[in-house]
Amino acid sequence: MYKAILFDLDGTLTESGPGIMRSVQYALARIGRPEEDVEKLRVFVGPPLKEQFMQYAGVDEETAEIATKYYRERYVPIGMYENELYPGIVQMLEDLRIDGYTLAVASSKPEPFVLRILEHFDIAKYFEVVVGSGLDGSLGTKEQVVEEALIRLGLEENPEEALMVGDKEHDVFGARAMGVECLGAAWGYSAPGELEKADPLKIVQTPEDVVLFLDSTPLRKEGIVRKVWRVLYPAGIHLGISIAVASVFGMIAAAMFGPETGNDLTYRYTIELTGITALLAMLPCAFLYLNDRDNRMSGRMIPSPSGAKISVPAVLLLIGLGAALSLYGNVLLSLLAQWFPIDDYSEVIEQVESGKLLWVLILCMGILAPVAEEMVFRWLIYLRLRDTFPIWTAALVSSVFFGVYHGNMMQGIYAGVLGMFFALALEMTGNLWSSVILHVSANIFSLIMQEATTLEQHFGESVAVMVYGIFAVVFLVFLIAAPLWLKKVGERRGYRAV
Repeated sequence: MYKAILFDLDGTLTESGPGIMRSVQYALARIGRPEEDVEKLRVFVGPPLKEQFMQYAGVDEETAEIATKYYRERYVPIGMYENELYPGIVQMLEDLRIDGYTLAVASSKPEPFVLRILEHFDIAKYFEVVVGSGLDGSLGTKEQVVEEALIRLGLEENPEEALMVGDKEHDVFGARAMGVECLGAAWGYSAPGELEKADPLKIVQTPEDVVLFLDSTPLRKEGIVRKVWRVLYPAGIHLGISIAVASVFGMIAAAMFGPETGNDLTYRYTIELTGITALLAMLPCAFLYLNDRDNRMSGRMIPSPSGAKISVPAVLLLIGLGAALSLYGNVLLSLLAQWFPIDDYSEVIEQVESGKLLWVLILCMGILAPVAEEMVFRWLIYLRLRDTFPIWTAALVSSVFFGVYHGNMMQGIYAGVLGMFFALALEMTGNLWSSVILHVSANIFSLIMQEATTLEQHFGESVAVMVYGIFAVVFLVFLIAAPLWLKKVGERRGYRAV
């Protein structure tokens, strides 16, 4: 469960706007960029001051530093105290301290100023750690401030045990970059839609809601047995439906044609039965996901992806990446098959798929099966792991489980490697369907390539080698470009790296 709560200062604990805006107005006038409408300067409440001067006034770094000095000429003796606590702040801090949380301040304001303000309002006693930027420009970003706060709290190795509360998008992004989730304080100085776009853990309307949120986070309080069960049973549902479908079909076939023929028919129609299993599994999985989403919105830990839209070029990148993963994943398995005594899974696949029309294979194995598996292993298992663990831990554990679930060493290695990409695509894009697109693309491409094995027979070895070489080069481009795009998308959402 959470151990420490980190608070921003301006716009979260204190309504500091008037003093900041008037001091900024004073500084802008001194550098020859006067602003008569003080309300336009609300954007200066919260973000690092020097960067905001550069962005707002269009000045270089040196001029911004001069403006910062002018700002402090007025802020230190006057503006610092044109300030007041938001209603409910003291009660919130008192309640959180009683509940046993360690409280800290992580502010972009210079640390000496933060300390003086906390003491001025008699709330310094609630905080065991207070971190702000340095007067010399050190700790100049929110990410650096949060990192320093984690170090002083002794949580640098366990950032998931800390929670940030802030009113601006840079609070969300700075915390997220360090592996810390953030509550968005709607009572602060964020612009309309700013917090929604930043996608914090939850947007709270009042200080009291912070306490209520922390009181309604049962996932952190559950025992290990309950957590393991919650992660594993969705796969059990999928497996149970698969066994039930095969058993019912087998019994009907045996009753009609005899036991031996019934077994043969069950094996022969494995592909079609897989498609039926996938359709049936989607229903309970969709129900469980929607239930999880509602629970998270009402106070559980990690919110479901926000449903961020994916553009057409992004979809094409994901399709290309899925095909590339399929191609190079199979190359990896071919190499492993030469070095290690791995059972020949390809022979089993050939027997099961023998005589099947391509459209049947694509429908059952290329679309229905991967959609159902994504609902089980990413929408449920991965996101439930994210309720408790950081991204990489959740992605690794869910991918290993995804591989083991396939019950075959060859296919398990392939599925486990691709599962990491599926989970990270979902996380970085914030869209559930990104992992589905990757998985469907990988499966369909793999099926098409199996059908293309006759290329050499029809056109000769040299043509086949040339075609395969072109595929390899094209998909190598996707294998490089698509992860770079995912990294960029993730960074825009506040993740430090993919």
